[in-house]
Amino acid sequence: MSLVNHKTIINKSKKHYNMKQLISIALFLSITYSANSQSADFFYQKGNGEYDLTKDYKAAIIDYTKAIKINPKFVDAYYHRGEAKKKLNDNIGAIADYTSAILLNPKHLYSYSARARSKMNINEFKGAIMDYRKAKEINPNDIYNYFFIAEAKDSLKDYLGAIDQFSKVLEIEPNNADAYCGIGDLKTKLQDYSGAFAAYRMSIQIEPNTVQAYYSMATTKFKLEDYRGAIEDYSKTIDLNPQLAESFYFRGLAKIKLEQKENGCMDLSKAGEFGYKSAYESIRLNCK
Repeated sequence: MSLVNHKTIINKSKKHYNMKQLISIALFLSITYSANSQSADFFYQKGNGEYDLTKDYKAAIIDYTKAIKINPKFVDAYYHRGEAKKKLNDNIGAIADYTSAILLNPKHLYSYSARARSKMNINEFKGAIMDYRKAKEINPNDIYNYFFIAEAKDSLKDYLGAIDQFSKVLEIEPNNADAYCGIGDLKTKLQDYSGAFAAYRMSIQIEPNTVQAYYSMATTKFKLEDYRGAIEDYSKTIDLNPQLAESFYFRGLAKIKLEQKENGCMDLSKAGEFGYKSAYESIRLNCK
């Protein structure tokens, strides 16, 4: 687990896409059975159906390309073709399409955010920050851009800059548990452990059932050789998620450090059962 799971944040930020996807599916089904049009919008909607319904990203790219050929100024076709390319890990191609959409419409919010994510995927963190900032200018009320900028700054090891982004989130939403957890992770990297624990506790106070904060706090305690404290927090994460392999693994190691070998090895075995492959090597080394 890392500095506030970006996939979770992205999922939270994209809930408004659900209605678009339902509309795309309905249009795709109608287009499939009444292909009596060859307009740019026809190919665009067909591409949307292939993207959202059948997940055939190569076919979607072909149809978005046909839409663009008919209408070279079709902003949304460029954007969605970029999304399809990104699904196929063609981040360079995706960036080119997002850039085309932005050139046609400099206020196209989603293209800035999507281009930033593709830049993150190829480690162009400074470029990603610039795009996220532009997205933030267009929509100042979207707090997720602060999270994404923090993620990019963390990748650049600008931990104070990343903390500043989370602090701005808290100015807008004082009870944002994810922001406190992110601050905790960054303060841990800065070896400000008291500050990290304070941030994790705030996150837990806001969302008592959050696995991330307990796991991060446990991991920090493990690094500080506070094995009893780590065991307590890993146990809490297991209560919340009984199949969390990482927690079984590190709780097992912590127990072994405290000479609780039998219980520790049981935890390592459990971690292995849940797919944590390193557990078997640790069993070999510690559980003879």
